[in-house]
Amino acid sequence: MCTYLYPNADDEGIFLATGFLTVQFVNDDIFDSAAILKAIQATASGQRLARDLQKLRDTPKRLADGIVCAARIMQNPLAYEECREIISDLNTDPFLLGAIYELSTRMHIRGRQINEERFEVWLGKFCAAMSDFGKSHALIYSEAKNMTVEEYADHKLRNSGMIYTVLFVEMAMGTFLSGKHNAMPRIRQMQQHCEKIGSLLNEIFSYEKETFLEDTNNLIAVLVHTQNVSLYEAARRVGEMSQRHAQEVKRIRTEIEAECDDVSGENTSLGLYVVDMELFGAGCWFWQLQGTKRYFSKTSPFAELRLEAEAEKTY
Repeated sequence: MCTYLYPNADDEGIFLATGFLTVQFVNDDIFDSAAILKAIQATASGQRLARDLQKLRDTPKRLADGIVCAARIMQNPLAYEECREIISDLNTDPFLLGAIYELSTRMHIRGRQINEERFEVWLGKFCAAMSDFGKSHALIYSEAKNMTVEEYADHKLRNSGMIYTVLFVEMAMGTFLSGKHNAMPRIRQMQQHCEKIGSLLNEIFSYEKETFLEDTNNLIAVLVHTQNVSLYEAARRVGEMSQRHAQEVKRIRTEIEAECDDVSGENTSLGLYVVDMELFGAGCWFWQLQGTKRYFSKTSPFAELRLEAEAEKTY
């Protein structure tokens, strides 16, 4: 997605964004997917990992603690040994802390090359969001079942990973916002709208996976059950919610660009950033529909995500 939408992005930044999000997707799948756990359990070489994953599923707080450990390593690579000790009773490295350590080391080098002071501010926000993601992850198996629609939407925003994904746009582009721009209310509003675009779209595309293949619930399912509406109507409402946030991103971009008559220095950086944020919303659609097949299946209730059955072979 970075290379498609941001052809002028920073090469090392793209690598770091791609590497980090790949690790996060692998973690998400092995922790939450019943099908993947079953496949691991079916192999002789996967028995140790399967036992570790079962331990984590049986105690969601441990799962959250492991994700928080990953955030600590991102904050400071030197925390790696201490974090490994915390999960020393596990026989494998299900949190991929070794990979997180390598990514963190490279990220700290690149961030300081760009701008050390701004990187430290960015890093603090990024790791706080990642820690909050970890703490919220334990809730998807318990408290989330009894939440209202509004509470659940807020919970899934924290748990979607979109907050730190939005922040990673700065790293991918090889530039960090200044203190002045970080303090602008409209910049934070724009970031929040982008976070919600991705989080809400994920509820639509992950509906089958989260409702039938996992036990983690889904906003569309919550709407169907609590509002007594059809699946189509629930998906339409969630899509409209996401689209409203996209319109707000466009509005804020237009307002900020109109105020930046001076196209030099920091204003140029700000102008480029708001364009990148609007592209981020488009990137969420691109990722879900064209960038990955992870949400497609032969049994999807949505025609756009349904894989065609393979034609029978004729001899």
